[in-house]
Amino acid sequence: MKRRQFITLLGGAAAWPLAARAQQVESTPRIGLLWPGDAPPASPRMESFRQGLCALGFVDGQNVAIELRYAQRGPQQLPELAAELVRLKVDVIFASGDFAPKVAQQATETIPIVAISDDILGARIVASLSRPGGNTTGLTILSPELSAKRLEVLRDIIPALSRVTALWDPTTGASLVRTATGCNAASPGVTLRRPSRQKTLVRSGIYRHLSVIWRNPVSSRVIRRGATTVLPRRQRRIHRYHALPRKRGPMKRALSDRLLRSLARPRTAPQEIWDQQLRGFGCRASKQGVVSFFAMRRPRGSAKSIRIKVGDFPAMSLVDARQRARALLTEMQDGGDPRARKAEETRLAAVERASTFGTVAEAFITRHVASKRAAREIERLVRRELISRWGERPIASIARAEVIAMIDEIVDRGHPEAARQTLTYLRRLFGWAVPRYDLQSAPTDHLKGKDLIGAKKPRQRVLSDSEIALIWRATEGPEAAYYGPFIRLLLLLGARRSELGRAPWSEFDLDAALWTIPPGRMKSDESHAVLLPPAAVEILRALPQGKGYVLNGAQIHYVRAKDRLDARMTRLNGGKAIPHWTLHDLRRTFRTGLSRLSIAPHIAELCIGHRQQGLHRIYDLHKFDAEKRHAFEAWAAHVKRVVAPPEGRVVPLRPAR
Repeated sequence: MKRRQFITLLGGAAAWPLAARAQQVESTPRIGLLWPGDAPPASPRMESFRQGLCALGFVDGQNVAIELRYAQRGPQQLPELAAELVRLKVDVIFASGDFAPKVAQQATETIPIVAISDDILGARIVASLSRPGGNTTGLTILSPELSAKRLEVLRDIIPALSRVTALWDPTTGASLVRTATGCNAASPGVTLRRPSRQKTLVRSGIYRHLSVIWRNPVSSRVIRRGATTVLPRRQRRIHRYHALPRKRGPMKRALSDRLLRSLARPRTAPQEIWDQQLRGFGCRASKQGVVSFFAMRRPRGSAKSIRIKVGDFPAMSLVDARQRARALLTEMQDGGDPRARKAEETRLAAVERASTFGTVAEAFITRHVASKRAAREIERLVRRELISRWGERPIASIARAEVIAMIDEIVDRGHPEAARQTLTYLRRLFGWAVPRYDLQSAPTDHLKGKDLIGAKKPRQRVLSDSEIALIWRATEGPEAAYYGPFIRLLLLLGARRSELGRAPWSEFDLDAALWTIPPGRMKSDESHAVLLPPAAVEILRALPQGKGYVLNGAQIHYVRAKDRLDARMTRLNGGKAIPHWTLHDLRRTFRTGLSRLSIAPHIAELCIGHRQQGLHRIYDLHKFDAEKRHAFEAWAAHVKRVVAPPEGRVVPLRPAR
């Protein structure tokens, strides 16, 4: 490419002519752009530069690369940036201003440098315009001839123009002399002078006595800080149009992945860039180099704009960020507030998390079940059958059909009683949760166990005397140390398994032959006095006493105890198991035995902890302790006769029905 052709190309950039030359090489040409400002060149300038390259067949990013470096930390950073461009081995360096070209000349003597300056000769960047010399070429913006022409234009605008004060860079004073000479010759009667102290000029208010202010880019910052408010209205208008550049607004560029990657590096100050394609969408680069997308707009009907973070780059791609921002901006255009919507969604999500079935079930166990007598059984069933199935589901989403399917599944496994208990506790759980969690209804409403499982048939199993004798034999010796005392006491006292299995020593008074069960452990919520017969006292005294539970110092495992007992009974019975029975059948056998011994029904009911019925419960408050003691001792004596009948006597069997 010819030198003049490349200079003409760079000069096509809007608002700042450029000049450069390049050599055709096999690799992609690289242009180093050394910019003295603390921010990149304005988008229109860079876009004009790229368009000029395109007109000559060079496309940025395809067959030519532009390496932009600008002095974020001030002019003192320029030597460092120039050295970096030299290390990159660019094909040509373009430097703007009076100082940047000199820095580039100090950094390299071999790489071509294209300089654009206010006065390339006055700044001593080149020796002459016709023969620049060295590795530097370029062009100048201000020259005596051009300055004189500008002064003529000013005189045509202001016929009464008499004095013009020029605010100039002190380092280019020589060019000012030549400019003043040319201007005075071209415009007689107009005096062009330079004040001795520019800042004093601005602060002292001399503007009121001037027709126009002529400045160069170096002095524009001084004017912006102090001059605008002191000018009269007419001069302020001239000043704004002819002398001062407009305040730079927000930077707008067409966001691209390449631009975003270039922003992802540490910087001295945050930088914001607005997208040219989508109004209200932009990105922000922090000092640490974190690039994030944002959307900003004033919702319809609101007095303030809303700024919302869309996401971070590169975790969110530019395409996704634009799409998300477009949705947010549309919502704000329609009068919505995405922040309020998000807060409401967060609140609803928190409510939904707090109302999952698992959370509600845990609260039910803690607040309601823990104080119940059968708390362990209820908790175990709720966790096994309910929480494991619906723990993560919102409690309001559970339908009646799902409850029915669960009950049918448990019944099909061969556990109808477990299905009945599951339905019972699930009904209690929903009954507790409906008012607390504002549920419209419970899925267990209108569901009855007799309809789903069938009518509950009361058990009729009563152990015969021979079975009682077999059980007593199976609970003898060291082999039955774990379960023997527990089974024998259940048979002698008719207690529920949980009442005896969780009984602490503090409830017993062996000297008084008395066991007092507190209301909290009784199904009837009333204390129950068990008058211990001598056989029961003897069993209890043989156990190791302490501060814990009576049986083995801990709560006994009912299933394990029953399994071991059944296995030993089968061995003692010649390998033949007796018909199925449960631990609760011992309680029924006790109560039936009291009737066989002619114990009054109301006394027999009191012995197993049942309340008196009807008006007797209200008016008859007698404890009947003597009668109850007689009943317990009579039953213990009967058991003793069954398990160890007197010699020569036969234990009578019950007549067949």
